[in-house]
Amino acid sequence: MTQNAVFYDHIRHVLGGETGDLPEHEILRLAADWFSGAHAWQFLIRPLRLHLRASLSITTATYTHTSRELEKIGAFADYEYVAGDIIEVDAGANADLRAYPIESRLDDDTIVLAEGLGAAADGDSDIGGTLPNQSIALPTDFMAFPSPRALWSRGTEVRSLEFTSREVFNARRASRVDSDGTGSFIGVVTELMDRGAGLSRPVLEIFPGVTTARLDAFRGYYRSRLVIDPSSDQNPVPLPAGRPALEIALIKAARAFALGLEEGEEADRLSLEEHLRRLISSDIWQAARKQDGLQQPTVGPLRGGVGERLRYGPRTLATEVNGPS
Repeated sequence: MTQNAVFYDHIRHVLGGETGDLPEHEILRLAADWFSGAHAWQFLIRPLRLHLRASLSITTATYTHTSRELEKIGAFADYEYVAGDIIEVDAGANADLRAYPIESRLDDDTIVLAEGLGAAADGDSDIGGTLPNQSIALPTDFMAFPSPRALWSRGTEVRSLEFTSREVFNARRASRVDSDGTGSFIGVVTELMDRGAGLSRPVLEIFPGVTTARLDAFRGYYRSRLVIDPSSDQNPVPLPAGRPALEIALIKAARAFALGLEEGEEADRLSLEEHLRRLISSDIWQAARKQDGLQQPTVGPLRGGVGERLRYGPRTLATEVNGPS
């Protein structure tokens, strides 16, 4: 287990004993983020289970303007907040009827809005609306899905999820075309604002929404990133054991960021880009890629798969004609 302190020592050493404006943990975090995306590392593939949230409708809720709270007993017992959530307010005599971003779920009875309904609606108990809940929270260390087929469905009620472009997704959602009932969805990965934390979070937006929640609707894999916990020098850096080239490559990345960010703007010093270019072309980087690739050897074509049928099956594209015997 390699700890943060090992990398901090290398950062201080390459800079002559002390860092400048950036602390060691920030340099290591930047290096780890870059390292995570610089190659399709096998060791960063993680299993994933995703739940479909049901849309939620509320009526006769009470609004408190000072705290921006919307309250109705038990209305939010089954609601789980996801970054980017909204409520489409469609009832309320003194409320502006439109969509409002949600800041947080306070408890089973209350949600907090990021934007108030207005002072005129304070104390009103006739507020109604819908929470579409057409997004799925992704892990905080999510970086990407490794392939368009990284998810598969579970059961017959949820059949498929197809990734699409942002343009196609927005057009389909704007058209409000309902599901054909086959359990097929389209999705797009995006960053939406977590109003409570003030940070963007990765989410999988889906269309259409559902009226019944489904646990483990989709299973699959995602590509994560190296997450550095700076709260202690003794916290581990999540690298696989027994693959020293990976550790050395990350050490060199941390040293490159330290030199590039602290000294790279000086006329006689190498830039950060040049340090990283040299690292990627180095033998240690190739060794790290090789050690990572040993995690899953190439297994070849599947038995009975497409490649085998093309090799041994009928020549469906042949121009010869079989005549009568």
